Amino acid sequence: MRFFKPARSKEYYRGYFSYLTEAVGNLVNYYDTHGYESNIVLYFDLYDIPGYGTGNMYNVAFEQDDDDYKSNSYNNIEEYRTLVNPYNTDYDKPFRLKTERIIEKHFKLNEHVKSLLHTRFLNYDLNRTIGIHYRTTDITMHHPIVDIDKIFKIIDNEDFDNIFLTTDSNIEYLKFKKRYGDKILFFDKTASDDSNVFFKKNNSQELIHEHIKEMVFNVFALSKTKKLICTRSNVSTFSILANSNLEFNIIT
Repeated sequence: MRFFKPARSKEYYRGYFSYLTEAVGNLVNYYDTHGYESNIVLYFDLYDIPGYGTGNMYNVAFEQDDDDYKSNSYNNIEEYRTLVNPYNTDYDKPFRLKTERIIEKHFKLNEHVKSLLHTRFLNYDLNRTIGIHYRTTDITMHHPIVDIDKIFKIIDNEDFDNIFLTTDSNIEYLKFKKRYGDKILFFDKTASDDSNVFFKKNNSQELIHEHIKEMVFNVFALSKTKKLICTRSNVSTFSILANSNLEFNIIT
């Protein structure tokens, strides 16, 4: 069977991982219905998304077969409603075992992102690194921003050598850097300098592609850390679903 994930509700300026996390839930529904030995292909038809330029934004960081999609008939995976709520605060082990298997099968990183995951952590032990995802900017559309001091108090009770930080705000990054200094690992140069989220700005195609690669790198790197401390978002959720053994604490 062949399925495609459409660019649904583009007019709402949805974030990159809102499509991908939703697709994981579509796939859980499909496999729960038809069995996990089913042999299916999923193509992400995510062309010309507002805020992400022209072309298929999925192909910037992942590999998929465009020629097969053009040559064959594909069904809409959204026939199977998503079973993932990105603003949930708990995901049990059996569910995450399913999603981990699905992500390994259907989300194939391209060579560039795989190289980032390898080279950036050569001198760091991820088993001694906690992951932090702190979402701010426009997240108030969904829920209040978590007080950063609440995050700091939790971090201060952890045992770690380094903190791998992801945040959509350069302003918040500087607060973490001031408190934790050289323990902070932060690579994303596309983080916003104000309260506007990246994909709602008028960015060049080159910068958009850099942002996508950094975001995908961030998600998979977070999933490999010792423990994830995070706020609610599709980025945090995907990281949690990608590794069934990842310890996590979602702060609300």
